[in-house]
Amino acid sequence: MCGGEENGGLDQAHVSYSGSASEQNIAEMIVDPSASRQPTAFQLTLDCNKAGMGNVDKERVEAIIRNVSEGSSFLMNEQRKAEGREKQLQELKRKSSLFTQLLGGERNAAQRKQWELKVSKIEQELEATRRLGTYIHLDMDMFYAAVEIKKHPEYATIPLAIGTRTRLQTANYVARGRGVRCSMPGFLALKICPNLLILPPDFDSYNEESNTVRRIVAEYDPNYISFGLDELTLEVSAYIERFEGTKTAEDVASELRVRVFGETKLTASAGIGPTAALAKIASNINKPNGQHDLNLHTREDVMTYVRDLGLRSVPGVGKVTEALLKGLGITTLSDIYNRRVELCYILHNNLFRFLLGASIGIMQWPDAATAANTENCEGATGEQRKAISSERSITTPRTKEGMQEMVDTVFNGAYEEMRKSEMMCRRISLRIRWASYRYQQYTKSLIQYSDDSATLRRAVDGLLLPHAAKYSEISLLGVRFLDLISAKVFHMKRKGGNQLSISQFIRPKKLGEGTATTGIKRERTTEPKQVVGVNLSSDDEDENDSVGLASSSTILVSTDKGTVESEVTIIE
Repeated sequence: MCGGEENGGLDQAHVSYSGSASEQNIAEMIVDPSASRQPTAFQLTLDCNKAGMGNVDKERVEAIIRNVSEGSSFLMNEQRKAEGREKQLQELKRKSSLFTQLLGGERNAAQRKQWELKVSKIEQELEATRRLGTYIHLDMDMFYAAVEIKKHPEYATIPLAIGTRTRLQTANYVARGRGVRCSMPGFLALKICPNLLILPPDFDSYNEESNTVRRIVAEYDPNYISFGLDELTLEVSAYIERFEGTKTAEDVASELRVRVFGETKLTASAGIGPTAALAKIASNINKPNGQHDLNLHTREDVMTYVRDLGLRSVPGVGKVTEALLKGLGITTLSDIYNRRVELCYILHNNLFRFLLGASIGIMQWPDAATAANTENCEGATGEQRKAISSERSITTPRTKEGMQEMVDTVFNGAYEEMRKSEMMCRRISLRIRWASYRYQQYTKSLIQYSDDSATLRRAVDGLLLPHAAKYSEISLLGVRFLDLISAKVFHMKRKGGNQLSISQFIRPKKLGEGTATTGIKRERTTEPKQVVGVNLSSDDEDENDSVGLASSSTILVSTDKGTVESEVTIIE
C-alpha cells in the first residue's frame, strides 16, 4: 500500500538518510545533510526500497530527477526543509556533547544515576502497558490503482498512476518498475516515464470498495481500526477461541484475503503479530498478495525480534526522525535502548517515550501514528479513538468554487465518520498543503465538546477564512476532529448536573513534556481579551513521522464565552 495510498517517493543517497519508504509520506526528496550548507551540492535521489522497484535503472532516473527539478519550487522547498533538519541535528549533537561533559566520568556518577533512575521509571511505566494479543494487519495492494484496473482491465499492462502533477497517490507495479512511485510529483513522473497514464482519484469508487472490505473485516472484529481506505487492523483472539483450536491466525488471515478478493477482485497483503504495530510490520514482508506471521508469542520473543529492526521499520517513525537519529549514529532499535539515558537527556519527552517503547517492543502505534481517517490506541474500542480526519488533494483547476467544494467533501467525510462512531470532539484542525509543497496546520478549540455539524463547520470555515483569498495556491485540504469522547459517556456525565472533570475537558502538558512554556494564564472576564500566552511545541513534517519535529504555536485567547485555543503548525 501507499498508506492511504500516499507514500514517499524520493530519498537521498547519504547513508544517514537511506531507508525504506514509510506509509503516508509526502514526496521523499530530501537533502544530503553533508551538502546542506552548500546549495550547489544539493542532490535528490530515488529510494527504490519498495515492492516492484528492485530492477529500476536508478542512475538514469536520478539524472532525470536532478535535471527536471532544478530551479523548481519543489526543489527549493526540499532544500529549505533540509537546512532546517541540519540545524535540528546540530542542536541534538550539541546536547549530546553536553550530556557527555555533564554526566560522563566517575565524578558525575551521582547525577547520571538520577537520569538512569528516571529512564528506569519510564521503562517500567511503558512495561505496565504491554498487552499481547493476536493482531492481523490487512493492507490492500496498490489500492487506488487496483480499483481503476478493475474498472479498466486494459490498464493492467501499462504504467498507471493516480494523482496530479503535484503528487501521485499510488502507482501500479508496471510504473514502479520504471522508477515511478507514490508521492512523487506527477510532473517528474512523466519525465521519468513519458507514457505514464495519470488518472484523477475516484473516491466514490474507492469508498465503495473500502466499505466492502470493512464489512468483511467487521465479522472477525467489530472494533477493527481503519487507516485511510486501504488499511485495517483487527484483533482476532476472541474470534479464534470460538473454534477451540481448529483455526489459527494464519487461517484467519488467509480466509480474509480470499473473501476480500472474492467480493472485490482486489488483492491484499496481511501481517500477523502480537501487537497492532508488529502486525503492520509483518504485512510488508510478503507484498503483494501475500501474508506473514511473525510467530511472536511472549515478551521475550518480541524483545528479541525488535532488537535488530531498522528505525523506519517502526510505524510512526518517518524520514525526519530517522535522519536525525542516524545523524547521531543510531540505526537500530537496540542502539536506542543502549543509549536510552543519553536520548532521555537530549530528546523531547514524548519522542523519547515513543522510541524507548519501540526499543522494547511496546510501539505506541496507532496511538502515536497519524492515520488517514482514524487514530486509535492498540486494541482500542470506539470510545478510545484519538482523532478522525479526512483530506483530499485538489485535482481540478484551483478555483474558489473548487476549494469550497473540497472543504465540503473533507468536512462531510470526517463528520460522517464521527457521527457513525457516536463521538464528540473539542478541537478542530485544518490542514493545508500549498503549491510550494509546504504544509500548514491550523487548530481551534471549542468551549465544550460538540457533535453539532453547524458548530464544527463554523470552526472550520473560521480557520480557512484568512487563507481563502489564496485558493489558487492550495493543493490539499484536510479536516481533523481531535480530543474525542464518546457522546454516550459525555451525556451520561452531564446528566443530573454532573460535569466532566477539568482533566477530561483540558489535557495540559505534563511537567517536562515538550518545550518549556512560561507565563500562560487563562483569564475569564466579561470583556474579550486577546492573546494570553503562546505555547511552542514540536511535531514533524512527515505524515508518517508522527513522533518527529516541526514548529507549532498555540495561542490561548480568553473571551467572555470562555477560553478558546488557536494553534498554527508550520510543518517544515
